[in-house]
Amino acid sequence: MNSTIVKISKLYDEVTTPTHATDGSACFDIHAYVPDEHVVVIYDRFNSTFDVPCSSDGISLEPGERILVPTGFRLAIPIGYSVRLHARSGISLKNGVALANSQGIIDADYRKEVFVLLHNTSAEPFRIKHGDRICQGEVVEMVNFQFEEGAVSNESLERVGGFGSTGINN
Repeated sequence: MNSTIVKISKLYDEVTTPTHATDGSACFDIHAYVPDEHVVVIYDRFNSTFDVPCSSDGISLEPGERILVPTGFRLAIPIGYSVRLHARSGISLKNGVALANSQGIIDADYRKEVFVLLHNTSAEPFRIKHGDRICQGEVVEMVNFQFEEGAVSNESLERVGGFGSTGINN
């Protein structure tokens, strides 16, 4: 079986390489690179930014704040692919921390350090420690398409309505 190769370049020796948690995992885990004295950028609810140094016990993300969490690596994604970043369900459920942009997308032509944009939606501070699994990534093949301008019928194919029209129960 042929595999698609995504090259990774660690920017620091102690960076944790992304890995699949199990053989059946569709996504790979991405870890925080927040060692002692490393500086991260935090955005408060008023969109003010702060450079905050990490300590040996990580960094605190206060309620309503967003943070660019460094990963300490760069990727060389082949043309025709992207990497999609997804929230970790346990962190979202138990701590109210999710990706601020719902899903991060790393394009094939982006070759700088990968950052993860997290948002604390809870009323409690959330601590991010060096090496913590903060999100998961998925390699996605792009579909080659073009837009073609023309008339589009407003007739629904099989459904009536939009937002919430199918209800919440079966």
